[in-house]
Amino acid sequence: MDTNPLDVSAIITIVGTLVTVIGACLTIFKAIPELRKIKVETLKLAADEKSSIANAAESLASGTTMINAPLLKRIRELENQEKKWDEINSARERDWNAQFIRLREDFEHKFEELNQKLQDYMNWAERLTYQLRSYGKDPVPFIPNRGKPTHHAAKLP
Repeated sequence: MDTNPLDVSAIITIVGTLVTVIGACLTIFKAIPELRKIKVETLKLAADEKSSIANAAESLASGTTMINAPLLKRIRELENQEKKWDEINSARERDWNAQFIRLREDFEHKFEELNQKLQDYMNWAERLTYQLRSYGKDPVPFIPNRGKPTHHAAKLP
């Protein structure tokens, strides 16, 4: 019995699409820990800056021998630096969120396409089964592949 080349190419297309979707999922899941790590480091830097400001203010209040002008200048520098970090962090967070949303939308779109193809193939298989049974033949039972690649069509007895 000859195999239809369109059936083989359709199966290859489905497998290729599945590999693409799995790759996109892995990319998303690998990116999430890195994003968390960067966010934690940023929070640590912000906490260090805040503690420096608090220490400077405490020194000023306790009447240490520091000169007030340089101390106030340093406090302003640290506050400005903190504002810059906050702006950078919020820009990064907006960018990461936008990238994640794009990846999620792409993944959902691919998933919908694959689901539609699966439904099409299931409907086609039901029609073929009906057609075979109408000729008095039983179809070959479905056997899941379980990830083992097949390079040829199943041979019929």
